[in-house]
Amino acid sequence: MIIQTHDRHASSAVRVGLHRRHAAFTLLEAVISMTVISSTMVIAISLVTLAQRSTEQVNSSRRFRQQVRQFSEAYRDDARRAGSDLMLSGDNEVIIHFADQTVSYRLLSDSEISRVALGLGQANRLLESYEFGDSVTVKVVQTNQEGPVQWTFTHNRFSEQPVTVIGHSKEGKP
Repeated sequence: MIIQTHDRHASSAVRVGLHRRHAAFTLLEAVISMTVISSTMVIAISLVTLAQRSTEQVNSSRRFRQQVRQFSEAYRDDARRAGSDLMLSGDNEVIIHFADQTVSYRLLSDSEISRVALGLGQANRLLESYEFGDSVTVKVVQTNQEGPVQWTFTHNRFSEQPVTVIGHSKEGKP
């Protein structure tokens, strides 16, 4: 809308009414928008990182349980075999004698166990190897000569809940 006024000094047209605003952001609006977008991206990246870490922990726990299960099944099967005789030899080896062969479970490091068949007059043969990783500590103990041999698996993440595997002979003797 244009209003014309008559002034003594000059005649001019004054524009009154709606001013057209250009479709652009002010500096303040741009800074606020960038801050909100940056914050949203940081939160999204943090959530993705947290989900990845959680997935890795679940997978690590699953692998740990699976390896302990595989070890315990083989160890218990050997210990329960007819005529088996279990003994702790030194600090890091459990020897199980059978009528036809001898099997050794040797703790190679803090987190690795080998299962080796010791044949009479034959070369030793690796049956299996169990590697639990750097986050697991394995110990083997026998509290007394008559007590059972116990393997204890401690995962760093679950240190208050170690897993213990005890092998008994078929007759229930250690």
